[in-house]
Amino acid sequence: MIDTVEHEALQDEAGAFGTALLGAAPGRYVAAQYALAHQHLPLQPVTSFDHVLLSLADHGPWALRAADGYARFFAPTSALRRKLTVLVAILESASPSDAAFASSEDSRVSVLVQLLLTGAGFALLLGVGVIVLAPLQLASRFRSDDT
Repeated sequence: MIDTVEHEALQDEAGAFGTALLGAAPGRYVAAQYALAHQHLPLQPVTSFDHVLLSLADHGPWALRAADGYARFFAPTSALRRKLTVLVAILESASPSDAAFASSEDSRVSVLVQLLLTGAGFALLLGVGVIVLAPLQLASRFRSDDT
């Protein structure tokens, strides 16, 4: 069971992660559902590297994106990836944030340019993530509390 302090911390986390994903804080409903999901799903950090990723993600949108990009390839089952997956599912199914997931009416050229810029940004942040997080992940494997 989640106590009041942890519930509020999870709602704050949902706000920070939602802002990084959508550019605006999600509503109270999304934050409440995100906190509720932590009572029913295995979203808590399991390894010391989970704690590292979540700690980095707390440093703002760019840090979250770098941690997520790294985790996508090198720690796909991490707590950060699980938390973001749950949050995206909630955002996609709740109004008004669901509009961000609707089909775009932009021209094909505009969509292609957006995809190229997003891909370049992802590659840059993945590179930063590799430089910063790969040594930390390797070091965390030598800790006795990780199984």
